[in-house]
Amino acid sequence: LFCAKVGLEEFINCGDLALYAAKKSGRGRYAWYTEALGTAHRHRRMSMAQLDQDLETGSLTLLMQPQFDLHARRITGYEASAHWLHPSEGLVDPRTLLNNQDDVKRIAQVEKFSLKQGLSEMSRLLEASGTPLRLTVDLTAASLGDPDFVALLVHLCEDTGFPLSDLTIELDPATVNLKECARLRNTLEELRAIGCHMALDEFGSLQSGLGQLIESGANLLKISPALITDLETSIDKRHLVEAIVTLAGKFDYQVVALGVERSEQEKILRQLGCGHVQGALISRWVSPREAEIHVREFVFEEH
Repeated sequence: LFCAKVGLEEFINCGDLALYAAKKSGRGRYAWYTEALGTAHRHRRMSMAQLDQDLETGSLTLLMQPQFDLHARRITGYEASAHWLHPSEGLVDPRTLLNNQDDVKRIAQVEKFSLKQGLSEMSRLLEASGTPLRLTVDLTAASLGDPDFVALLVHLCEDTGFPLSDLTIELDPATVNLKECARLRNTLEELRAIGCHMALDEFGSLQSGLGQLIESGANLLKISPALITDLETSIDKRHLVEAIVTLAGKFDYQVVALGVERSEQEKILRQLGCGHVQGALISRWVSPREAEIHVREFVFEEH
């Protein structure tokens, strides 16, 4: 009856949506098609059409967040990230809306925008500030799996005049799992060979593991903000952060703590031997123009 009412093709589409929902729920699960499921699918389809159009025209927004050296007491670099004006959710990282398997092309386009615009804006920021600064860009297997990626990176750096040695490629936990590391090993080795630095992102999250310290060949480790949130009150988190900092030192990793929002957190991290922090305590995510003003005028207020 339902098939006769909606038509065979629509009936099959509804079944596909229910099947996809069941797969997302885990193994051995089932799901019924509902109108809410269909509505969500239609909204996503419209959002993806708009995203594709904005990717084609380069209509994304670059935001930057500074990294602060706890010992030198100055800003030493910026992380650059592409954001997209979602029709209903506002400015978001579009990759949070995308699937690592189904949306590889879109993810790679977003990351190329971050890299290209980030290099361009950092070159301008270096001239304006007269201060040595590093650039960090978060990349996934969608970009690193492209056999032409390293050549593209070298070309972009030559175009903007930004030194490869001042660029850090940030690897998300999913990229640095053992399977992905093996698949991307040649790319990671090429990046090291041309002088790029690499960072392990969100270390201490549920997705990260100690094997990443060896497999990735990175030289910088970014502690997950989940471990920083209650740092002042959670003894367990403080012990874990201290252990990560100590372990990082054994492997000659520099350490950046993410999500630092309060001066008490900064004080504890400095006492534990963490080298750098990133978060709202230093600055929220800002536009390149705001970053230019911030890097010239910022003075850390000691408490």
